[in-house]
Amino acid sequence: MIIKFLLVCEGTSDRGLVPHLEALCVRAGADEAAGDAPDLGRLPQPPGKRIEEQARTALKLAGNVNLLFAHQDADAREPEEVRQRIHERLAGLDGCPPHVCVIPVQEIEAWLLLDEAAIRMVAGNPRGQEELNLPPRRSIESTSKPKERLEAALAAASGKKGKRVQRFKGSFSERRAMLLQRLDIEGPINELPAWQRLVTDIEAVVADLLREAPKTKGYR
Repeated sequence: MIIKFLLVCEGTSDRGLVPHLEALCVRAGADEAAGDAPDLGRLPQPPGKRIEEQARTALKLAGNVNLLFAHQDADAREPEEVRQRIHERLAGLDGCPPHVCVIPVQEIEAWLLLDEAAIRMVAGNPRGQEELNLPPRRSIESTSKPKERLEAALAAASGKKGKRVQRFKGSFSERRAMLLQRLDIEGPINELPAWQRLVTDIEAVVADLLREAPKTKGYR
């Protein structure tokens, strides 16, 4: 079975999740998976920020898809609260396929703090010994301001000082994108409850689609 999905995400920088979601769908049993995360902000009349508005617009653009991923950071809120709000807002959306919520606790940058070697590589100083002050894995999901922590870790890993480090910080968005691309879905991220929930939900919805793709409508 081929899964064709859309990812509706909070920003274009999170579109790097698409290949990882494709891999997880295949790992869950799909023969193939092809995803897209359209840049809705480039439309002449972009939708509002509400998840159902973005999903409605994305689905109209994409045509026939059989799965929707809805990404929203928890930002220190309870993940279940965020998940329930997404479910409620998508429940009344006509033509909405089954959906899976992608909800990093805090922000998606928390996931990128897990791999010290990748941070050093992306910073351009893979053999550096600078202290990065990364949080322990067990507290990743309770780490406040992970975006700022990641930016500081990249700057420290670069080994640059003064004006050079300030110029380096200007490339944070590009380096963050590189880290997201390098995210190891077989690595320590599997220790995080939010990722475990995502994997479990994908497995369940793919199983549903494999059983009766034309009839399935629901969410995880």
